[in-house]
Amino acid sequence: MGLSIEEGVKVARLSALLHDVGHFAFSHSGEGIYPDRKKHEDASAAIISETGLKKILEKNFFSGIADYIISLLIGTPPPELWFIKNLLSGQIDLDRTDYLVRDSLFCGVGYGNFDYNRFIECLTIVKSRKGSLEIAVDRGGVHTIESLILARYYMFSQVYFHRIRSLYDHYFGEFLKGWITTRRGKKFKKLVDVLNFDDVSIWRDIVETAGKAGPIQKETARTLLERGRHHRWVYETSDHAQAEELGDIRDKKGLLDSKYPGAEVFIIDSGGQNIHKFAVKPEEDVPLDQLIVLDRKGHKHDIINESPVLETLPKEFRVIRLYAKGTDDEIERMRRLVH
Repeated sequence: MGLSIEEGVKVARLSALLHDVGHFAFSHSGEGIYPDRKKHEDASAAIISETGLKKILEKNFFSGIADYIISLLIGTPPPELWFIKNLLSGQIDLDRTDYLVRDSLFCGVGYGNFDYNRFIECLTIVKSRKGSLEIAVDRGGVHTIESLILARYYMFSQVYFHRIRSLYDHYFGEFLKGWITTRRGKKFKKLVDVLNFDDVSIWRDIVETAGKAGPIQKETARTLLERGRHHRWVYETSDHAQAEELGDIRDKKGLLDSKYPGAEVFIIDSGGQNIHKFAVKPEEDVPLDQLIVLDRKGHKHDIINESPVLETLPKEFRVIRLYAKGTDDEIERMRRLVH
């Protein structure tokens, strides 16, 4: 690879600093707005390579550093840097561990808290049979990893996919579908154009739309502004809905549409959200989304073999909900009809 330890540290720090610069306004709520089905990581890479930032990085650090950073964000880095990619976008990456604690604090809940100091202390690096460096954890840190994954599960169920939070993500997505055809939205043609918009400018457009636009966009914008006007849930699955349940939900929607034609019934499906991807694969080398546990003798174990908690915990979170508008009595009748 040819990188010194000092250069590797710079690559890691700058990658962590820059990997989310491509987020659209309101973070993940605007993830569906990028051209050509790209994601915010692609926008981050484009910002590095297309705005002059690449020259600044190479002038102030070393030649080639921008390419290493981009390979960590959207490409395939050298084997010696795989562990940094793990730290940026793996099952126990530092981004997830940061936002769990931070979101828990600012939402006023305790679900996302875990002992992150102990978590950091227990991390180590091992070499796989393929020669790449991988993140591992000392055996004494297994319970800390369990608490991290459980914190993620609780935040999914209680915060990130809360009924109202999911609903307003839906409204924002619907607003953006119309916004992208407006005068300002049409300026978002390239990934680097994400830099032209922020929370304040988009919120200004929401306020303007609420007063001037056509009926559909106006109604969505007014709902985002006034909040109390929103739809209400009438049915939801468990937190582990199976794919076949979507058909049942659609049947329930059809029933509500026929009985309550003005209720504006719609479905919100969280999709399959990974709680973790840890699995036992004894005949293969440990892939990047697995985690090695290192015992005191230096022997390697798969974390699933060391943790009955993770072995039995569902690996995926999915909840599907039906929403509708109506009076309190109508909403209650709808709920009884579909349950």
